[in-house]
Amino acid sequence: MSGKLGVAVAGVGNAGLEHLRAFAANPQAEVRAIVDPDTRRASAAAAELGLDCPVREDLAGALADGTVGAVVIATPNSLHAQMTLDAAGAGRHILLEKPAGLDRASMDSMVEAVRRAGVHCQVNMILRWHPMIESIVALRDSGALGEVHTVEADFVFGELEGTEPEWARSAADGGSLHLYAGCHAYDQLEWLMGDRVSEVAAASGRRSPNWGYDATAVAVMRFARGGLGRATVTLEAAAPYRFGVRVLGTRGTVVDNTVCIPAEHGTSYVEHCSARVDVTYLPFDRVAADFLANVADGRESHASLERTVDLFALAIDAERAALERRVVTR
Repeated sequence: MSGKLGVAVAGVGNAGLEHLRAFAANPQAEVRAIVDPDTRRASAAAAELGLDCPVREDLAGALADGTVGAVVIATPNSLHAQMTLDAAGAGRHILLEKPAGLDRASMDSMVEAVRRAGVHCQVNMILRWHPMIESIVALRDSGALGEVHTVEADFVFGELEGTEPEWARSAADGGSLHLYAGCHAYDQLEWLMGDRVSEVAAASGRRSPNWGYDATAVAVMRFARGGLGRATVTLEAAAPYRFGVRVLGTRGTVVDNTVCIPAEHGTSYVEHCSARVDVTYLPFDRVAADFLANVADGRESHASLERTVDLFALAIDAERAALERRVVTR
């Protein structure tokens, strides 16, 4: 175990199991505990991956283990805040599933606890590590697209897949459409624009009785430097999961994987990344590697809790804009 970071993974649902696989496969980490109240499910995950580690019903047991240096929190959203406070209080580094919390007050408490403890806390805004997104950002930063003035994102999830846990469907544990799923779309609007949202308006509704909150929304945003953004988010589509983006610049345009940059004698279309943003590849492996490197080097992640907390405040503002039918100025 010399040189390896001992990791406890809390929650082995959809995302938690992917985190467990990623850390189990990384030579810089050692999975030291799996935490889940469903110990049978946790034990099955350990057996599937050939892991010989304790299975615990709650986080306290893992935090009492001196070989655990970091905690992955992939539990229901309503548990994120307290688990982060507990892990930071015990001096453990944290990789936190989104959303960080369900309200701004709890998230501010989390930021303060992490700052006071001097630990690394990174939020899994996983699309920031996706090759397609990275390549679009590189095009923007190179100037190939000119000045980006409009960005769009679509988070489309299908009821036909039926893979979402029951806790996610309730406002008490899932939060809202905007916190549970919309945060990915809103994150990419800001990430691809390279600017913060200053105004947001939204409309929402639901077509399915399977969700305890509006499950479809359209949000329109204005950025601090004047750019425009639009996001459509749904959890009730008659379609499998898709995430699409459009980036409009003064010299070029990106529509999903296709880049259009007009040339002197015509128009050039380039397929710039073969890996689309869908369920065939979400880079949990790259997130784990980045987290381990940041902890080892003492670097702050571009997705640290402190740097992403305003994103979740934006998701809360989008929900407020939809419910109150007004523009929310930030």
